[in-house]
Amino acid sequence: MNSGDRHEHGPIMRELRASYTPVTAADLEPQWPDDTQRDRALAALLDDRLAAQKRYGYVLP
Repeated sequence: MNSGDRHEHGPIMRELRASYTPVTAADLEPQWPDDTQRDRALAALLDDRLAAQKRYGYVLP
C-alpha cells in the first residue's frame, strides 16, 4: 500500500474505528460523496483484509 492509498483509505478507516456497529456505504457518503473513489477504496481495504464486509455493512476484522 502506498501513501496515496493510505490517504484515500483514511476517511473509511476513521469511520470504522469510531463505530460500534457496521458502517454502510450510505454512512460514508457525507464524508466521501464520490461513489467511484469510495467504492474503489472499500474494495482495496477488503482485498488487503483491513476491513471486512458483514451482512449489515463494513467492520474492522
